[in-house]
Amino acid sequence: MVSFAHHNIVADDFPDRGSMLHDMDLIICRNVFIYFSRKTTGVLLPEFAGTLRKDGYLLTGHNELQGQTVEGLQIKGLPGSFVHQRTSEPEIRKPVTRPAITQPVYTKNRA
Repeated sequence: MVSFAHHNIVADDFPDRGSMLHDMDLIICRNVFIYFSRKTTGVLLPEFAGTLRKDGYLLTGHNELQGQTVEGLQIKGLPGSFVHQRTSEPEIRKPVTRPAITQPVYTKNRA
């Protein structure tokens, strides 16, 4: 089954057993982390890892996580790309102090 849902990855908690945000086989999150600081990405990655089931995959943009390692995720090389595969139980330290949401650089006029 494929599910698409709106989720604010900075403001909302996950994994969440009360919703569908847990035990996922695949999370596609391309060209998202490029908009966050390294600190924010470091807070979010263990939550992404915890949302995957064992052997699940996190698919990001080619260079988004370059140089970052995440407990519980192993980088796997594929033809023309890389994926992160959950290999163990990640350590998620709760409660997490989430970074403040900053104002967008550009706001589209919705007239």
